[in-house]
Amino acid sequence: MHWADVVARQAWPSKGSLTVATGTSPSGPFHIGHLREVVTGWAITRAIRESGRDARLIFVIDSMDPLRKLPPGTPEAFREYLGRPLYDVPSPDGDGSWAEHFARPFLEVVGELGVELEPVWDHELYLSGRYAPYVARALERRERIAGIISAKTGKPLPRDWFPVFARCSACGRLTKNVLGWEGDRVRYRCECGHEGEASISRGEVKLLWRVEWPARWSLLGVDLEPFGKDHAAAGGSYDTGRDIAREVFGREPPYPVPYEWIELRGRGPLSSSAGLVVDPGDVVRASSPEITNFLILRVHYSRHISFDPSTDIPKLHDDFDEAEERFHAGEEDDLTRAYELSLTPSSPRVRVQRVPFRHLVLVVQLSGSFEDVVRRLLRSGHLREPLREEDLRELRRRVEAVRFWLERFAPEEARVRVLEEPPRLELGPGELSFIECLLREFGGIEWRAEEIQSAIFRCARGTGLGPRRAFPVLYRILFGRDHGPRAGPLLEELGRDFIVLRLRTYAKGS
Repeated sequence: MHWADVVARQAWPSKGSLTVATGTSPSGPFHIGHLREVVTGWAITRAIRESGRDARLIFVIDSMDPLRKLPPGTPEAFREYLGRPLYDVPSPDGDGSWAEHFARPFLEVVGELGVELEPVWDHELYLSGRYAPYVARALERRERIAGIISAKTGKPLPRDWFPVFARCSACGRLTKNVLGWEGDRVRYRCECGHEGEASISRGEVKLLWRVEWPARWSLLGVDLEPFGKDHAAAGGSYDTGRDIAREVFGREPPYPVPYEWIELRGRGPLSSSAGLVVDPGDVVRASSPEITNFLILRVHYSRHISFDPSTDIPKLHDDFDEAEERFHAGEEDDLTRAYELSLTPSSPRVRVQRVPFRHLVLVVQLSGSFEDVVRRLLRSGHLREPLREEDLRELRRRVEAVRFWLERFAPEEARVRVLEEPPRLELGPGELSFIECLLREFGGIEWRAEEIQSAIFRCARGTGLGPRRAFPVLYRILFGRDHGPRAGPLLEELGRDFIVLRLRTYAKGS
């Protein structure tokens, strides 16, 4: 059983309706790792609904968080806004707020993925006074909260600790330097030197994260929440939040779904603050909404995903196509369920003709128009007549994805730039024998990728050159470099006449 169905079955089985929460701070550029939380939450929401219960998905945007650090590349002029709530920091492009600038494009991508969620802007909950009873309750029970946090983390809090920030009326920053509180007013001394009072009911007092999270569970009625593994550690914010929810706010904590990170292979976990970002919109454009969902849903949430778009996107398409084949063949397992959960409202509901992404990488670079791509694929047998509207629509989407992947992510060896004129090469006797063997073989085989590939291997071994030395000879003749895409499909697309003519140039010794 797929993990989304397992969670849907186990989470509060006696409840007829569940609220699933996700969220993050819009402190900088969103990356593909942020999608894991939302896509995980949406898959579980769908599974709950399919089981016969109601469920809604909310996405909390922590727009009340202070701006703590400037992302790489941010103008130094923004340093004056450090410490101010994100909703009240201007956008880097001058249009709207900092929070909107980073959150809205992410919400657009999430919409493309077919995710149905309700965005909740955290600062609106504060400014409208909805958080006010929870802020007051936390201040009343601050000693108990301090005891819970100290016991769970092993780090005693000082006697004058308060579970809130106060917003300075002079500089607009959030300060933890709280002096006391009475009724609706919290007294503070800001780092800027100003002393004043902040109003709880007007949203000038913000809960610290470890207290805000359990308060939010109660305020929004959260029943289930995916969150990063750092929150799930012993002494982490879920560990403390669980007890604070029960003992301070009188509510059971949500069913936890702690997920692992998505890592950029060889470079570590993605991080907005560190500038290690793979834009989620770029991944969608280089694949599709369904395949982006599939990247996340095929892996259990407790396992990390190591991802490099330059090398993994072609393989991801292969895996998706295989799952699609098996799904339409009626197979039922975790992979076909992941495929099913990956589909969006715009996904084809009939079986379509799929062309492997890797082959399209080659064909697209050797073709001009989309119509030329179709003609080549029909000629090679990768497409079959009749072509339905759905086949052409999905092919066009994948061709556009290939073009974007080539522009944005593709490694050099995937690029096809055939030299117009044969390059001048110094070839040894073994290499010349290899070329002469190819000319003999190529004259008598069916011009298909696998036949061509087999002929190259026969000549490489038969002349003693070996595949590791033979294939670079072909790539140097065609591209002027030692590497390139798989030779069989490449030569098939370039055509027998062109290849034979190019090889004869060297067989003659010129």
